[in-house]
Amino acid sequence: GWPEYSACVVGTTSGEVIAREGDSTLSFTWASVSKFVVSLAMARGVETGSVNVHMPTGPHGATLAHLLAHASGLSLEGPNVVAEVGTRRIYSNLGIDLAVSAVAGSREPWQWVTAQLSQTRNVTEFTFENRVSSGASGSVSNLFEIATNWFDRNFVSRTVFELFTAPYLASLAGVVPGFGRFDPCPWGLGVEVHGGKTHWMGSQFSPRAYGHFGQSGTLVLIDPDRDLIVCAAASQPFGSWAVERWPSWSDDICDRFAR
Repeated sequence: GWPEYSACVVGTTSGEVIAREGDSTLSFTWASVSKFVVSLAMARGVETGSVNVHMPTGPHGATLAHLLAHASGLSLEGPNVVAEVGTRRIYSNLGIDLAVSAVAGSREPWQWVTAQLSQTRNVTEFTFENRVSSGASGSVSNLFEIATNWFDRNFVSRTVFELFTAPYLASLAGVVPGFGRFDPCPWGLGVEVHGGKTHWMGSQFSPRAYGHFGQSGTLVLIDPDRDLIVCAAASQPFGSWAVERWPSWSDDICDRFAR
């Protein structure tokens, strides 16, 4: 049900590839899956002590964590504050850009992200253009390799892993773009958490599953309880085909490959 020339890699959290479909070496634009990469870079920064997610960063006392978890009150793109800090889950590209700019120092935000990931495995095809919230691109195989680093305890410890992939301000309601409003709408620090939502992640993945999708038709979905990583990219932008197909497709993947 995916567009022609799409690609997918399914594997385990240890990096074992279970299945491939399409050309997994072809470069795709990742769009908002870039935020998944930012999240891993931030986690590495916390691990090394260069990042403090509780530092005041955004408007009206918002912290870095508020920005990463879309809980700062910022609107999608503009600088307008449309809610009090920590009261609503409002998806904000600007919030992610501001978060990285706050820790990048004299470097360009994308340079800071790539520097944090320089110790990861197989990131040669990973590139950034323009803003860090949406400018990453690379192959599906490369995205899968990046995703496995969440489980490299020499790169991100269990404590930091839990900090980033557990719901932050778990009770907040919000909107998942393209899929509507959820109450609650759990989100980690830069990654969406499945929780009890039935949407692009389907209904079979565990509540602890997390990941991100982008308007380019790209997605990454990780379930530590099912020992499963799913990375896919489409040759067609996100649209009605994805809204209709992804929920049942995710369930099919889980039913077939989860351990």
